[in-house]
Amino acid sequence: MRKSTRSKGRHHSSRRSRRRVSASDVDRPAGAIVGFRQELRESLLGAIRDAVESVAHELVRDEVVALVGEPWSRKGECTLRRNGSAPTTIFLDGERLGFERPRVRDVEGGREHVLKTVEALRSRDALDDDVKRRFARGISSRSYEGALTSLAEGLGLKKSAVSSAFQRAAQKDLDATNGRNLSEWSLAVVFIDGIEFAGTRCVVAMGVTTDGQKVILGSLEGATENGQLVSDLLASLNERGLRHEGRLLFVLDGSKALASAVRKTFGDAALIQRCTIHKLRNVLSYLPRGLQGEARRRMRAAWGMTRFEDALRELKAVVRWLATKSERAAASLEEGFEETLTIHALGVVGALRRTLMTTNPIESAFDGVRVFSRRVKRWRDGAMVMRWVGSGLVVAEKRFRRVKGHRDIPALVGALTSKHLTKRKKRA
Repeated sequence: MRKSTRSKGRHHSSRRSRRRVSASDVDRPAGAIVGFRQELRESLLGAIRDAVESVAHELVRDEVVALVGEPWSRKGECTLRRNGSAPTTIFLDGERLGFERPRVRDVEGGREHVLKTVEALRSRDALDDDVKRRFARGISSRSYEGALTSLAEGLGLKKSAVSSAFQRAAQKDLDATNGRNLSEWSLAVVFIDGIEFAGTRCVVAMGVTTDGQKVILGSLEGATENGQLVSDLLASLNERGLRHEGRLLFVLDGSKALASAVRKTFGDAALIQRCTIHKLRNVLSYLPRGLQGEARRRMRAAWGMTRFEDALRELKAVVRWLATKSERAAASLEEGFEETLTIHALGVVGALRRTLMTTNPIESAFDGVRVFSRRVKRWRDGAMVMRWVGSGLVVAEKRFRRVKGHRDIPALVGALTSKHLTKRKKRA
């Protein structure tokens, strides 16, 4: 790379920020060490930013030389000529930066030639990604301008510009997730659950592939987890090529609307596993505090049994016991309680059973969304909620690991395609 030539109008921020470490700095008392470290850090960052800016100028200059040659070179048959320079604005490290761009003109066409390097530096896509990344680290739009340390001639970013940049980036994330082609994955399990902010409910579907990888399938906004909302979400998954081997296992919370929508959309191709945590929570809500511990112990003991028949028999005994304490608690457990044992009927054991008996895998993704959006103080509308949820899920998805017990998924897929197991579950 050729030696950098700086523009006359630019200042050297690194000259202001760089300083040498003197003997007096080393001899400072312990109380001043923290301040010294901060000064040293700012000095290093200033040098790094100055180097990045220098590289940007060098890249632009290299493109101009490739087009028209050095200023003293022969032009030959090329119709492109240098035509001075003009001020513009580029984006580096999430900040706007004043930039003196060289101009190249086509003498035959009479038009200015667009420099690809300058256009790339001027792209707001990079800015949007920078802003989203800083939001993920906990910087709000109110404090963004102060959190950014200025580059040479940095023009700063106002709150409104930061908000607009994040909205564009978050909307792209949401559109990409809800529009992605699902045919590239073969799914074994689908988790469906909802997350709520300021009265707006967002229902999310997350799939588990046959090799154990988790992937966000889509999300929709709704006031509640009603059947039509979930049906629309499932229809969208089918339209985008949802692919699975044999039957699909759906892990749902205790919502009747969710289960009904799944059955309506997939029919016999779906098996439903109710989340045992949601079921336990619903049952305990009808019991006085003094009985909750015993009820929790009995229900967990039933779900902890290996064989489907043993677990079913024990849960029925729990229903009879609850009927003597609270009819509403007994009715809550009895409603769809066999669907809390679908995993047992499929013969899944060990870590994979623990993974699939609850909606915890998708709840962990929701925890990531809550952390991502923790600095939001005022939710304006559902569109804002969806943008934050969509972008937060994309951030969370990048950190996904394969589900615990993923080595047993081939056995699960085999059980899902077995008519014998399904019929045995129905006779029981």
